[in-house]
Order: sequence, then C-alpha cells, then structure tokens
Amino acid sequence: MAWAPRKVQSRRTYEDAVEQIEFALLAGDLCVGDRLPSERDLATGLGVSRPTVRQAVQALAEVGALRVEPGPGGGIFVRSDDVSAAQLRAQVDLTVSDVAHVLEARRLVETQVAQLAGIFATEADFRHMQDAIDRQREVADDHEKSNRMDERFHIAMARATGNPVLVEAVSSLLLRLNLATDMDYRQPADPQRGIRAHEQTLAAVKSRDPKRIERAMDAHLAILEDLWESEAGRPRLRAWSRLTH
Repeated sequence: MAWAPRKVQSRRTYEDAVEQIEFALLAGDLCVGDRLPSERDLATGLGVSRPTVRQAVQALAEVGALRVEPGPGGGIFVRSDDVSAAQLRAQVDLTVSDVAHVLEARRLVETQVAQLAGIFATEADFRHMQDAIDRQREVADDHEKSNRMDERFHIAMARATGNPVLVEAVSSLLLRLNLATDMDYRQPADPQRGIRAHEQTLAAVKSRDPKRIERAMDAHLAILEDLWESEAGRPRLRAWSRLTH
C-alpha cells in the first residue's frame, strides 16, 4: 500500500510534517527510491501550506533523507531511510533525568501492546516483524542501522494490535529513547542480544500465550533498563513490580 499523508494536528505544522515523513521512513512505509506525492498533493494531504511542505522537504533533504529532482520527470524521492536518529534527537529534547521515565512508561505500555498483538496479529503482521529481525541481523555490526531495525520491529508489533492509538503511543516512546540508545552505544555490547530478544518476542506473540509474551517482553525491555540502572542507579520498575507480586 502506498504511503498517504494525514493532516497534521499541531500548530507546529513544520515539525509535524517532518516527523510524519520520518515515521513513514522508520516504519518502512517509504523506502529508498520511492517517490513521494507532489508538493501540492503533500500540502493537501497534510493540511498545510505549500511553503510549509517545502520547508519540511528541505530539512529532510539537508540530512540526506530525501532528494529533490527538478524539471519534467523530477519530484521528491527517498534518498535514504537511515538518517533519522540525528534528526529525531534535534526534535525531541530529552534530558538525562527523563530517560528513566520513558523506560518505565515503555514497560507499562509495550508489554500490554505485545499481549494485544498476540490476540490480533495476522500472518502478514508476523512477516513484517520477521522482516525487521532479518534486516537487523544483516546490519548487526552497524549500531545506527541496527537501532532503526529495532524500532521498526516495535512499530510492526504495535501495528499488529490494530489500534492506531497504541501505534502512536509506541512511536512516541521510541522517539524519546534516542538518548538511552546513545548510552548503549558507549557501552561494550553484544549486537546479537537485541536480535535474540526480538526472536523470542516474536515466538511468544505467535504462541498467543499472554504469560509467555509477558516473560519475553520482561527480558526484552530489560536490555536498556539494565544499562540505565548501571548508569544512573534508578531502581527498575521491573524489579519493583516483582517484589509486589
């Protein structure tokens, strides 16, 4: 299905337009070589002015995500789907003290998302999740690219719920995790750990067993939580919840 923009909701129309296109790149709705709608059609679809669209396209072209080819046969094309991290860091002003809050919110939200995906996921959803794992394995030695495939896996899992509100919630959390993943980059890491976590999570979702899904997500989310606890000493919600049950 071709990507179709939706009307932006915020007064920050330029930032929203940039974020919506970047999310399409992140989720795989737009791929390298794809041609975007015309500037005029983008403006109509996003519900913004053409100058606003032009500003958003220019910003994404400057970071290498898009290219604009003038003249007959030209247009707006996807140049790369591997540039969002730096741009998102510029959009999301996350302080160090906020990272733990995001990780806690993620645990509360994504465990339930995974369990809901276990109810509603289709074979097509499973293929999208597996594709993200396969691509992450291919780029395992490239931290930036591997993180992008990690994010794509989580978006695919959220989409498997069939609930657009949850997709938006998960994507919002992912946008705010760049600082946490930067911390991960500075630590000695096993690039296969995240891949194994995704494989175990997908197997659990396929089983449609809520307890198995909960266990898989517990181990999965602990990857960044363990790092954060060692960096900042903030007690993990995971450990606290175990003591109360």
